[in-house]
Amino acid sequence: MNLTSDLFSFAYVPGWYAQLDELAELAIPEPWRFRNPNYYTKNQDTPILERYICSG
Repeated sequence: MNLTSDLFSFAYVPGWYAQLDELAELAIPEPWRFRNPNYYTKNQDTPILERYICSG
């Protein structure tokens, strides 16, 4: 069985950034931002969490 690794190809995820914020609140406190980001991301609040979830 070959599953797609791209979450957004597999599922509809409404309010993606709001859901990431809510998930970050439920988790043990972690720094979800990069100290010195190498590039601009649309998600400025939880880019590490987003990358973790999307890297299948």
